[in-house]
Amino acid sequence: MTFAIDGAATMVVDAEASAVWEAVVDIDSSPQFISPVVSVERIGGSRKGDPLVAGTKWIEVRQYKKETIIQTKTITTVSSNDSAYPRTFSVNVGYGDVHNNLTNTSTITVSPAHTSKDDGSTGTELSDQFEKVRETRFEVSCKILARKLREEYQCPTETITAHYQTAKNN
Repeated sequence: MTFAIDGAATMVVDAEASAVWEAVVDIDSSPQFISPVVSVERIGGSRKGDPLVAGTKWIEVRQYKKETIIQTKTITTVSSNDSAYPRTFSVNVGYGDVHNNLTNTSTITVSPAHTSKDDGSTGTELSDQFEKVRETRFEVSCKILARKLREEYQCPTETITAHYQTAKNN
């Protein structure tokens, strides 16, 4: 049996929805903005610099302390850059033999926030729904996503909430 969790993270950032969308779908630049990501190599579905499409597949190498983790990621669904908000994409992540062939699915949603801030303006809500993720990876992913938005777009994150549920999988 493998311990895994389902979870979700939601944050509201001070940025236009289009800027947030561009940041989260720019997988090729993720090594510059997500500190544990060492490299990204597209291996199918689209080429470097192309928009994400269903079937886009890449290998992502991450370094956590002394552990190197190689993930194979595949986009299963993605909104077009012309579609109305909310926009979403789902990615299947495989961790390989080293991690007992653990896989998870993550669905990212970008939408204008429905709540007003104190000054009357609204931000953009970014949410990520995880299924079958080890807890430590989930927590790290939330922090990394918030850091990328702060660093690239100078967006202070106003709220980050996470909800955990545990599940045991055979």
